[in-house]
Amino acid sequence: MRMNDSNCSNEENEAILPNEETAELLWKIISPILLLLGTVGNLLSIVVLTRKAMRKSNMSKYLTCLAVADLAVLYVGLLPQWISVTFDVDIRDVHPVVCKTHPWLLYSSLHTSAWILVSVTIERTVFVWRPLHYKSACTKRVATLCMIVVISFCLIINCHFLIFLELTETDPGVYVCDYVKTADYLYKKVFHWIDLCVWCIVPVVVHLVCNILIIYRLRVQTHIFTRHNSRTRADRLRQTLVTSTTTMLLSLNLVYLLCTLPVSVFFVGEEYWNISSPGAEAEAQRELIKACVSLLMYLNNSTNFIICLVKGKRFRKEVSTIFSCRRTRGPATQQRPTSISNISRSFRQRSLAESSRSSSRDIIGLRYRRYSAQGGQINNISSSISM
Repeated sequence: MRMNDSNCSNEENEAILPNEETAELLWKIISPILLLLGTVGNLLSIVVLTRKAMRKSNMSKYLTCLAVADLAVLYVGLLPQWISVTFDVDIRDVHPVVCKTHPWLLYSSLHTSAWILVSVTIERTVFVWRPLHYKSACTKRVATLCMIVVISFCLIINCHFLIFLELTETDPGVYVCDYVKTADYLYKKVFHWIDLCVWCIVPVVVHLVCNILIIYRLRVQTHIFTRHNSRTRADRLRQTLVTSTTTMLLSLNLVYLLCTLPVSVFFVGEEYWNISSPGAEAEAQRELIKACVSLLMYLNNSTNFIICLVKGKRFRKEVSTIFSCRRTRGPATQQRPTSISNISRSFRQRSLAESSRSSSRDIIGLRYRRYSAQGGQINNISSSISM
């Protein structure tokens, strides 16, 4: 019997090790890649969105705050996790203040990122459905107030970490950051459902409703323009900009849904799976699933820049402007020909426009002269044209 038990335990360990090693390898290899990608992308997003040409719109303000929140998620959540797996050091177990503030800042950053995306989606819906009331309803002051409300709400709703978390001594000299016993039920049964609703379900429902309204409105406008054949160049330009911005927003919403829903469902069901599937092998499998869905969540915070770059026409134009300016940057004497060429180009375009107008007037004048020559009223018609 002992030999059979030892053989079973050895087989179980051999089954556990691949899952555990795979989870650790995922954290060790993918985490630095996401950190590098997210840092460069979000910092570049902040630089682009705060430029003079971009910061006039409210969406730039929202997306700037979104980039800051994504950076906070990466450095408060992903970096400590990578340190914990790589160096076996959990920063929450170092000091009581870190034990309380780290989860508070992490969940607040995650919720802030989610609700900033909700805010910009609602504003885009107002812009598409009520363009005449957009400037009066969605001012910069309203956008700033909305950001303050979102950040305050996310900090308050997660303040329970500051109250119920503490360092608990498990062994002599060994401390672990954990909930107090009185809040054990709150954390295991209630908080994950609240987090699922605040972070995933409610934002996804708002995104879905607003996106349906936006797509429906854009299709109606396109149908009206096509039916009446009244799309001028200004209308086409405006429609292109609206469609580009809307497509970028829809892509952000879709990536958010695909990246956050799995990890939310996992944390809700983790407690039930621990009860229904006990054992070391099942625990190792859950650790592997947890690593996959967590890294997928951090992927959302690392790739928003790529989505803006691919789908945002104005954003892409500003990025190309930044890099082109850096390539051609030099002394002031080298910049003057560029400005002079721009001025000469504008004068050339203006002269061509004036010459085309004058030629059209000459053609009209010839037609009138031919018509008036037949009736003997050249002087009267020429005077009427000059007026």
